[in-house]
Amino acid sequence: MAISKGTSVGKPRVFIDLIAFAKAVGTSIGYADDNHASLFDMNPAKITSIGTNSSFNISIDINEDDYELHKLLGTVNYFAVLGHSLVTGDISDDIYSLSSLNMAYSSSTSPYTHTSYLPLGDAYSLDGYRIDLLSDNNVDLSYGYSVEHGGDGLIDVGTFSIGRYFDFPNAPDLDVQFTLSHEGIKKKRTIGGSDIVSVNYHAPPNWGDRKPWTSGENYRHSGYNGRRSWKVKFSYIDHDNVMPQGMNEDFMVDNVINDPESWITHSSENIMSHFLTLTLNGSLPFIFQPDVNLDQLAICRLDKPSTSIKQVAHKAYSISMNFVESW
Repeated sequence: MAISKGTSVGKPRVFIDLIAFAKAVGTSIGYADDNHASLFDMNPAKITSIGTNSSFNISIDINEDDYELHKLLGTVNYFAVLGHSLVTGDISDDIYSLSSLNMAYSSSTSPYTHTSYLPLGDAYSLDGYRIDLLSDNNVDLSYGYSVEHGGDGLIDVGTFSIGRYFDFPNAPDLDVQFTLSHEGIKKKRTIGGSDIVSVNYHAPPNWGDRKPWTSGENYRHSGYNGRRSWKVKFSYIDHDNVMPQGMNEDFMVDNVINDPESWITHSSENIMSHFLTLTLNGSLPFIFQPDVNLDQLAICRLDKPSTSIKQVAHKAYSISMNFVESW
């Protein structure tokens, strides 16, 4: 089941994977089992199967001296699992509700409260994918997630994503350009006039036994094909929603010099600090929701290594971006 409502673009939201950022900038992150490190690589097409009557623990361990990373990861407000069969597999109630995500790995009680976000309605309780929103409780310990499988057969997990979502301050201009690209399909006309079509790829790879971003039914072939992209322009965005308070100490947190308990707050979030920086200017994959009110998602990157921010009035800016589906 999928509850998609087209390709409308409203006020966008991006889900930024903080583990991908931490690994990209060279921080020290350890795993309870290195064989499961791939579960945090934002590649839900690469499925990990868990056998009958088995369990495994996923933990992300951070060097105690890396206070900066602790602070950053202490601000996570979403948790996602993409490409899963956790429902049909007989798993513990804690995992079913995703409530066993906890910063204190040895604790049986999560310091986070969470609410279901996507997919909508009954689709949330089906296999496929799900995203939970988490309360921001300022906890800076290690992350842990455990799966216990007591049923028959295998259960599959594609990827876990832990991070922070960012809402753009307003909707883009009306001249949004949506594109479906089929660059993986090549056509050549022979000397005799016949057309030969070569298909290298035509759609994103399946997440296990179903199409991406679907829940319930095992649709493997039907659905959209091509690579989606959204070219948008945001005009007259207020300075505080674009630029950080400062390019040094106050770049991402408020008053961090005199108050070591300061955390990233929604009031200080801006496009430069909390989107472009944490995705290395869109080079790292992130989850893109073109309209925060619609059940429509894509794993995207920005198509250019640089972003131009143009001042169009006093403390008002315009920004153009091209969100391109990535797999």
